[in-house]
Amino acid sequence: MKLRIGTRGSRLALAQAREVADALSVTGVETELVTITTAGDRGADPASDPAGVKGLFVIEIVRALLVAAQRHRERSQAPHFGHEGVS
Repeated sequence: MKLRIGTRGSRLALAQAREVADALSVTGVETELVTITTAGDRGADPASDPAGVKGLFVIEIVRALLVAAQRHRERSQAPHFGHEGVS
């Protein structure tokens, strides 16, 4: 299974995410970078967000990661139907 790493698409964010991915690969963890475009990346006005500039770049990433974590949790709790018990 691949570990998906969510990151913004800026050069700095991608460089930092690649550094983490490289460190994980040394330990045998396979990774995939997932670029998340935020309102800030799309040029939204900081005055339009109650959290200001930080909110424009952070809130959407936090939401995307929370959704991904919830989906993973739901999949891991779902019944697994295999061949065991089938005659």
